[in-house]
Amino acid sequence: MIQLLKKTSYLVIISIFVICLLSYLYSQTVSLLSFINFTFFISSFFILLYLLLFVAKGGFFDGITYSFRRFTKQFSRTEVFAEDDLEQMALPSEMLRYKKTTPIILNGLILFVLMLVGLLFYYL
Repeated sequence: MIQLLKKTSYLVIISIFVICLLSYLYSQTVSLLSFINFTFFISSFFILLYLLLFVAKGGFFDGITYSFRRFTKQFSRTEVFAEDDLEQMALPSEMLRYKKTTPIILNGLILFVLMLVGLLFYYL
């Protein structure tokens, strides 16, 4: 649990530094509006990355990949695949080695909440 908090806090600190750097490079000052905008982009990136990894690890793309391999085997003019190649080829869910996706989603959610707090200050 402590290791998870360390990874998440490092990722949040690095993300906030990148957000401040991008905000400064884009508008030559770190304004609240540019900070909110870049926080939205970075948090959306992390949330979408987590969702992509979650869907890929769940095996959603395995059936599609297997179908494309069977189609290629049946309709190719040259014998690219041997008989047992389809069963021996690794599927996308088996190829993902990154198992700990919790810091990614926590970072995205923390940055999203930070953006909402910034919006609250901006409009009040």
